[in-house]
Amino acid sequence: MISSTFSFIVILMGFLFSLIGLIIWKKQKITLINGYNNRNVKKEDVKGYTESIGKAYIIMGTTMMILGILGLLNNENYKVVGAIVYMVGVVISIIKFVKTQKKYRTGIWS
Repeated sequence: MISSTFSFIVILMGFLFSLIGLIIWKKQKITLINGYNNRNVKKEDVKGYTESIGKAYIIMGTTMMILGILGLLNNENYKVVGAIVYMVGVVISIIKFVKTQKKYRTGIWS
């Protein structure tokens, strides 16, 4: 019971991360990211910045949904694969966040 409830929560959170990523990317809603970045990203860089950050959120959300879906299955091997996929997704997302922050000189790299 607890495992399936946790899996549903992870799927919901993954969906929300992906949705927020889509909004940031497609609608260029830089205000959803951080107030500091909103002030320091140049107007001409907003499109590239929001696209990259939005994609990082989508990667994170998608891997969370995969983790949750595989967690619902009654096979321990699938749960391990889901955890590995999620960890890889987190690493890729963090690398994408850091590279984007460095490229646009925001965050701790400004």
